[in-house]
Amino acid sequence: MQLRGCLCRRGIPIQSRGTAASPVQAAASQTAAKTIFDLAESLDERRGTDSCFGRIYKVTKGEARAVVGPSLSAKYRMAMDNRQTVVSITNCWTFEQTHFNAERSRKPQTFPINAVVVDPTGGGGENCDFCNARELTAQDSFGRVERPHAISGSNLFKYGEPFHGLAVFKHHDPLNWSIEQLADLLDVSASWFEAAQETHAVSRMQGLQNAGARGHPEETEATEAWGPRADRQLHTFFLWNCLARSGASQFHGHAQLMATRVPVPSQALLDAQSKAYAAQHPGRNYARDMLNAHREAGLLRACAGSQEDAEAFRRGAGEGRPRCWLAACLTPIKDMEVLVAVEAPTGAQVGQANVAAAGEGLTCPAFVRGLHSALRAIIDTFGMNSFNVGILRLPTKSNAPHSLEDLPHSMLLARVVSRGHSSKVASDYGCLEVLGGASIGNTDPFRVIDAVDQQLGHYSIPLAAVVPI
Repeated sequence: MQLRGCLCRRGIPIQSRGTAASPVQAAASQTAAKTIFDLAESLDERRGTDSCFGRIYKVTKGEARAVVGPSLSAKYRMAMDNRQTVVSITNCWTFEQTHFNAERSRKPQTFPINAVVVDPTGGGGENCDFCNARELTAQDSFGRVERPHAISGSNLFKYGEPFHGLAVFKHHDPLNWSIEQLADLLDVSASWFEAAQETHAVSRMQGLQNAGARGHPEETEATEAWGPRADRQLHTFFLWNCLARSGASQFHGHAQLMATRVPVPSQALLDAQSKAYAAQHPGRNYARDMLNAHREAGLLRACAGSQEDAEAFRRGAGEGRPRCWLAACLTPIKDMEVLVAVEAPTGAQVGQANVAAAGEGLTCPAFVRGLHSALRAIIDTFGMNSFNVGILRLPTKSNAPHSLEDLPHSMLLARVVSRGHSSKVASDYGCLEVLGGASIGNTDPFRVIDAVDQQLGHYSIPLAAVVPI
């Protein structure tokens, strides 16, 4: 699909999906390690050094052996004295762990594969609720948010409170979308988050006033006492499941939007561990050190939202222009994970101090470009059609406060993972993931970052031209 036109409103030029990597990006991708196994080997030379990688990640590399009988050896062409190299990487702060073994790509699969993925709605239209979103989706108490390519709704079957909404593409195909359409989906989401926060703030103030009018000042005082931490700010989470294999119940492309009284556990863990990290490493910041660890490994890239901005960075004139970080995750929670991060203002930086700008950063042109490149790498380069996207916030203050309102800065972090191809019957989520809390790295992160390079093309920024994280 060729993408034409220009997002003048956001300054995001459209590019073809097949744009080749620029000479600048090609040079940036030249790292000492070419595979995750090379990386594990090179770490032996740097053990004991004080680095971001060493502070956050633990790597083990070893040999697993098995005795293979003649029949089995012949069937799968495996050595009878079988030796396999296994690399395990653990994030010592978030407790994520991934195991890599190149031999697993040869694992036999006895379950059938359906060659064709069928749209159960027959192409949408009258058979698809989301193709008629204004009539066949509910709306929130504050109404709808609408842009040329996307519209909001209220989730009719909620698991988040007080607000659980939808951001729905206006076109039906969940995989065939341009950067302009993606930008509108994120724009709708940003405005929805802001409306939810504002509605909640008004509702909360009315509750406090009513409590005072009833003659219960102690109720008002108690509410004020716990309100700043437990109730004043809603916790936001953007989640996008594409096709049934990822957890989606509708074929039509859409994301879910949560603004809840308690954070999702992954956000709570990041908040708590960011605080613990700063306490153990004074003057350090987990969010930035985590990205720098990927930089040390050769798995970090940077991009701008426009070719003009990218060129300005190359000339050393990029100060003040937005840029986005992309990292092929060292501990992918599922296959092909890419981290997409941009620093975003919150609280007083964007206006009203009592309303956190939950959506700030989602509409940043560099973030849109980075997320688009990560997803197109999974869809177009690797040929997968099912994925998950979750967008969280990383504190960038050393004390890692729990309230967004207290943050002068936060880092918006999208986690993008492939869920494979919908033609596969076998699940990609087994006991190791569900109960063991670990994952299998089917695709080498260095292959993933190469695919991201292809998608970024001339929007990439040489890391040497970017101010350190």
